[in-house]
Amino acid sequence: MLVEAVCHHPQWAVLREVRMALLRNEQTPLARAAEFAGGLPVTVLREILQNSRLPANVKTYLLKDLDNRERGET
Repeated sequence: MLVEAVCHHPQWAVLREVRMALLRNEQTPLARAAEFAGGLPVTVLREILQNSRLPANVKTYLLKDLDNRERGET
């Protein structure tokens, strides 16, 4: 699967724009989405998640994590 290959590629997966695109893709696995989301500013991540096609469970997890980040929790 192309998304899986890009998620694990050492040159592509480190690029911010690629990570942002993967956070919009419904085939991005939860573990990789969480990793990519953690490296983005809160405002950028919130905007991405508004238009993301990630599965509902992945989006819910990321939004909860985002809320925790905004409150300063880990």
